[in-house]
Amino acid sequence: MASVNVLPTDAELAAFSNPADIVAWTGLSADVWTIVDNSLGKLPHIRLIASLPLGGLKAALQQARVPVTGGEPRELNLAESIQEGLWHGRCGSIPGRVFFPSVSGSAMTSAQKKVKLSQVLDQVDETETPLLGRADMDQAFANHPNHESEPTPEQIASMYQRVVQLGEPPYADFSILTPYGKRAQKQMKARAWTIQQDGTFRALEVPGPPTYKAWAACWRVFRSLLFMLKHPSSGNPVATPACSEEYFENVTRLNEDYPETCYLIMQAEDRCRAEMLERHRRTLTKAAAENRLPMNLEFNPAQPWVGCFIFAARDQEYWMKHVIRPAQNFLARGGRQMTMEKAENIGAPSARPPRKRRRGRDAEAPPLPSPKKSGKPGAGGQDSHPRKWGTHYITDQDGTELCFRFAKGKANACPEPCRDKRTHGCQHCLGNHSNENCPHHVKKTGKEGPKGIATVELEKIAASASFDSNTDKSPLESLTYVKVGRHQNALVKASAVRETEMQRVNSKNAPSSSLTIAEKRELENSLCVGGLRDPQAAVAKSWKLRQVGARLRAVLDIHLTTGVTQRFEDEPQSCPFSVAELREVRTAVAKEFNADVSHEGYEAELFDALLKTADDPDAATIYDWLKFGFPLGVKCRIKNNGVFPATDEVSAAIQASKTIGTLASDWSGEARNYTSFAEAGPLAEEELERLLHLGRADKVGSWREVVDLIGQDAVLTPLACIVKVKDGKAKTRLIVDMRRSGICGQVSLFERVVMLLNQRWH
Repeated sequence: MASVNVLPTDAELAAFSNPADIVAWTGLSADVWTIVDNSLGKLPHIRLIASLPLGGLKAALQQARVPVTGGEPRELNLAESIQEGLWHGRCGSIPGRVFFPSVSGSAMTSAQKKVKLSQVLDQVDETETPLLGRADMDQAFANHPNHESEPTPEQIASMYQRVVQLGEPPYADFSILTPYGKRAQKQMKARAWTIQQDGTFRALEVPGPPTYKAWAACWRVFRSLLFMLKHPSSGNPVATPACSEEYFENVTRLNEDYPETCYLIMQAEDRCRAEMLERHRRTLTKAAAENRLPMNLEFNPAQPWVGCFIFAARDQEYWMKHVIRPAQNFLARGGRQMTMEKAENIGAPSARPPRKRRRGRDAEAPPLPSPKKSGKPGAGGQDSHPRKWGTHYITDQDGTELCFRFAKGKANACPEPCRDKRTHGCQHCLGNHSNENCPHHVKKTGKEGPKGIATVELEKIAASASFDSNTDKSPLESLTYVKVGRHQNALVKASAVRETEMQRVNSKNAPSSSLTIAEKRELENSLCVGGLRDPQAAVAKSWKLRQVGARLRAVLDIHLTTGVTQRFEDEPQSCPFSVAELREVRTAVAKEFNADVSHEGYEAELFDALLKTADDPDAATIYDWLKFGFPLGVKCRIKNNGVFPATDEVSAAIQASKTIGTLASDWSGEARNYTSFAEAGPLAEEELERLLHLGRADKVGSWREVVDLIGQDAVLTPLACIVKVKDGKAKTRLIVDMRRSGICGQVSLFERVVMLLNQRWH
């Protein structure tokens, strides 16, 4: 059979002068060659093609895609791959050419650094991913995150491949995703507790942050990673501040409610991101298609993880199953106020309690000490009898053990003869009676204890004792237990008359009376809701208020575009929103809370919807203020709703105003403002004209017009003026001194307004 030579002849080889000649000889399409050549970097000379490693050529052929009209790009077919192989092989066999030695594929790819996900993101994921380029890294760090929340390039590349390229849930193992990169690159271990069959707990070392603070530090790095990533199709961020904040607040609330079981919270939170986010995505995608999204969610399939994080934070069934119920079970079994020292000793045998604590125990028989070889009979050693255990005899003179059932029990607890072949006797005197009937042993008087020696002596003289003229009873009959001491935690016996006197004295030493004025005020502050004094603490007392804030944040995030943020940064002193944008945001907020807006004045209906949704204690009051005006508390008392501490009387400032207030009128027209108003001159006049123009003040010509406008109770109040210059601009403020005029003294306000603490703000 004749053979067919697929190789070029020597004449054809000699005619090859450039890569295009070889392509023409193989019959490869020019379009396919251009695609492969572009993936190889456009090799201009045969010498470079001959030096190309076989592994590099295979990678280029696998990545090459040929465009198809009206369809997805296709891979190279078998014929095109063979033609490319012939083209590469003939470049290396051209006579008279000197080429560089072939380089292995590993040498080519070693220049590109890769990282394993198991080292920086997920311990069970052995996938390798290349690091991102410098341009991508600069874009990721464009917002300059804080140093403690800044992820490493390896962490960014790993999360980019998992979430953006593969579309997997944004999960990271917080035992290896740590802040400060390599400086803290070690696996963290947390101590967990598992219940055993006997009801005790056994300690286990589990991967994860050991404390809530460690978890929060890892969460900040994880949150920065999510903010850096965007979906390639839509350009939307993977996560928003609103969804991450709601999820973080939910975990924080659980830690505040159950700080003793931090390990349960950390495990449940890790499991939620690892197992539940993808499940939530499928559930919400189906629910969105059927138009039945739960919890008032707004789910976008092109930006799924935002809705998934919000749904996970609100999934109370999951947190109840994995955190709340196990935590309550743990606390019910002895974990209340669990300290680290106490937790480490769970399940370990406890030390013997002190003898005083053992005194009242109904033990069948205390264990006997182990016999010792040392000691002689009669010399007080272990072999001498009778022998004691503490203050009680446990053997008689002959060395026979006492029957503890007879000694500690009631009558006929152990009939004669003893079934255990022990001696029936008293543990106090070895007499033939029980401990309770021993005439030689008297306990000291204690709480609810037996009669002491003082009571015994009183019984002896009761017959001859005189009667109490107030109670018509003998001193013995009138004795009763009385609580004494600063903390009312000690009992003594006293007569009924003496009891009243002692309680009156002790009331002065009660803990509430020992508090200083500052301590009392702080106690009252902690019991009320609060407000601007500590906004974070006030909001933390209401989970519904936090939910309303999260919903508001979600709406605002949609309208906080890059352009708005840039305008605010360029001109921080001005409002970055236009009138149209403000109307749009106001309408969006009203739609979120099913409220009506008028776009004029105070939006009372919108505030009413917000406050009622949050169950704010001032909801009805604030609505009335916005709708009908704020009361001064002169004609009607200002209602206390528990936001500020209630008082039995008005404040000292109101009382001072009532004392020094003049409550003057100005029928003569000779009244004058403070000197500061006159010194301000045109600035004060200009500010007053501005208030008149805005409709916040009325201009009258005489006191008669004031009385006609307000009534006979009108009070004259002088004005002061404060002028401050900042950044070259003068700021003018008018002060209405209602304290000295006496208007404040007429206010009926029975609550103490808690002022703002500046150190609570950042």
